[in-house]
Amino acid sequence: MGDAGQQPGLNGPAPRHAGQLRRVNDANFRASLGRGKRMKYLIYRGVSVAALAAALPVQVAWAQEPAPAPAAAQDATSDDDIIVTAQRRSERLQDVPIAISAVSGESLQERGVSNLQDFTATIPSVNVQQRRSSGVVTVRGIGFEIATAGADPGVAVHADGVYVSRPAAAIANFYDLERIEVARGPQGTLYGRNATGGAVNLITRAPSDTPSGYIDATYGNFNALTVEGALGGPIAEGISARIAFRTDDHDGYGTNLANGNDVNDLNTRAVRARIRIEPSASLRIDLSADYFRQKDSFFTPHFEGPYVPTTVVLGASAPDKQDVNLDQDTINRRTFWGVSANVELDLSDEIMLRSITGYRNHDYYWYNDGDGTNLYVARVGRNEDGHTWSQELQMVGTLASFNWVLGGYYFFEHNYANGFGSIPSINLFNNDQVGILETNSYAVFGQATYNITDALGITVGGRYTTEKKRLLFEATGTLPNRVPRNDAVAGPSTAKFNSFTPKVSIDYKVAPDILIYASVQRGFKSGGYAVGAKTPAFRPETIWSYEAGIKATWLNGALRTNISAFHYDYTDLQVGFIQGLVSVVTNAASAKVDGLEAEITIRPTRQFTIEANGSLLDATYSQYNTTDPNRRALGVLDLSGNRLAQAAKHSGFIAASYEIPAFDGGITLRGEYTFSGPVFFDAFNQPQFSGKGYDLMNAFITYRTADEKWSVSGFVRNLEDDHVAVGGSVGSGLQGAPIQMSYVPPRTYGVRVGYKF
Repeated sequence: MGDAGQQPGLNGPAPRHAGQLRRVNDANFRASLGRGKRMKYLIYRGVSVAALAAALPVQVAWAQEPAPAPAAAQDATSDDDIIVTAQRRSERLQDVPIAISAVSGESLQERGVSNLQDFTATIPSVNVQQRRSSGVVTVRGIGFEIATAGADPGVAVHADGVYVSRPAAAIANFYDLERIEVARGPQGTLYGRNATGGAVNLITRAPSDTPSGYIDATYGNFNALTVEGALGGPIAEGISARIAFRTDDHDGYGTNLANGNDVNDLNTRAVRARIRIEPSASLRIDLSADYFRQKDSFFTPHFEGPYVPTTVVLGASAPDKQDVNLDQDTINRRTFWGVSANVELDLSDEIMLRSITGYRNHDYYWYNDGDGTNLYVARVGRNEDGHTWSQELQMVGTLASFNWVLGGYYFFEHNYANGFGSIPSINLFNNDQVGILETNSYAVFGQATYNITDALGITVGGRYTTEKKRLLFEATGTLPNRVPRNDAVAGPSTAKFNSFTPKVSIDYKVAPDILIYASVQRGFKSGGYAVGAKTPAFRPETIWSYEAGIKATWLNGALRTNISAFHYDYTDLQVGFIQGLVSVVTNAASAKVDGLEAEITIRPTRQFTIEANGSLLDATYSQYNTTDPNRRALGVLDLSGNRLAQAAKHSGFIAASYEIPAFDGGITLRGEYTFSGPVFFDAFNQPQFSGKGYDLMNAFITYRTADEKWSVSGFVRNLEDDHVAVGGSVGSGLQGAPIQMSYVPPRTYGVRVGYKF
């Protein structure tokens, strides 16, 4: 962490002009980051854990192509400051008056983190719940409790600025990333799609004007083999390209005791190509295409028993949490691909125009044993097939003491979805919840910051959104198999929603390295339809967020502390659950969330670094009356005071690393410790459908040559081989309301070899 003012252009004021912003973005900031070699030391239960594998570069670049810091600024206690574009202009992370976090792609790669679920431990108040074949991202207790077509996630995931709409695609592997940025709290005035919980932005590595690339291979237990690489550089005058790929394979983490087959094995392939065209100094065009496919038995849940304890279960489950006992193996097939174009044009030294165009296609199919036992009783599954178009225009500029952004956004989605279940054993029924939903969303937004003095600034922003959900048709068939199907069909139907979401914030620099801020903003998430349920449209959910924080660097850069406190008032919070045979969505009356978050980095020397983050969260329903579909005899239940799903009262992360010069290079030791309190997986807060508190440890050791081209790492994850539930689902009452849970992988270990140039 560097001293403010020591690195002109990085620690100092952000570039004031669009042309300067481009030059900061285009320069090779990574050259100044180095590998950030240091050793992190982990204390767990009073015992030091020796670390095995990859050093974490704490520093991260968020600019499109960050610029190098002067070598003279690097001293024994300095750390490279993070440059972010969270407000659509280049700023130090410590100067941005919102709760945001960033992690570099190099850090993720060296620690073997390849998806959002593995990543979230490093960010306070962020959680990913695995629900069947989908990943539901939750920030500060706000996510979504059931993945059903027609319901938008509470946390928006973007890939290079393009919104990824389907939860199934949110946890697809990521690779060759420049960085990941996470903005906590409602987003609307600056990001493409409204989100009440927050936004996760994946920024891939762009082509450079010099040849570069890398190749990494990892082998571990369960015959795990991962190969990842990239190659890029100039291909013609003003044109550069980069292609990256990743393959991921491992045997099953468990066994299906009914037939001896592997479960939760993995087989994925991914490739991405990017081309950058710069016909002039004022124009840059970035084109990108990516493809991902998966074909395995991943997302196989473990049967925990019936939701109602008095229900008699005839079939047998498996005693080990990684094993199952199913008469039907899980089938998991997923294909996602997309293309995008990002065009930036300098209209003048003060104004830049940016266009982000994206098309994404998703197609996935998941089929599983519905009752969770070895008896031939029930089947469940889900498939979706659809595509999205999005177009965003931004104009970014400066005017005297003003920094401003104006923009417009359009989003279209066509999605076919079918959730199905059956009890084929007695030929009772074959149920489909099927339909086609189209979404059209339009928005205009703007935000301006006025620097009243060099230390005091005020920001005002707003967004007006109109969304139309059109249900082309929906059908639910529950007739017995033995008679001809004559499903009830409904549609078309249309619902329209409008919202204005303002934001006001103020920030003050108490000292060059101490920023305090406070903000008030409104968030909005569109209403819609639970496709196939044939229920009326559910209403939008809205939030008022009140937040204050401090970002401070102390002791000449040896200590960094970022702390935020917040209060949320939610209205019409959207809640989903299984009712009868279909997934439905209702609006809870209200909810409140209060929280405190801290991110701390201690770096007493260049070789030794400690990172820590933690959160305290009180997220409860203020008013919510509903019936539990699996306990109807209890009538209407008052859920006031119940905790929101995936909202642990406390959670945190500690990591420590230390570097030892050796063998004409360096050895870095690293240890990680993640902990969390208990969580519930739905609004009813039943203990049988919850996750216990847990702590997990990882350890790494890495040798890297002096020129940093070669590296060899060893790693152990989930050191104590703990069983940690990370999500689940409750099946239909007609199937016995089985609880099926997903767990983190067991203890894994292996070796990684990498070469970069």
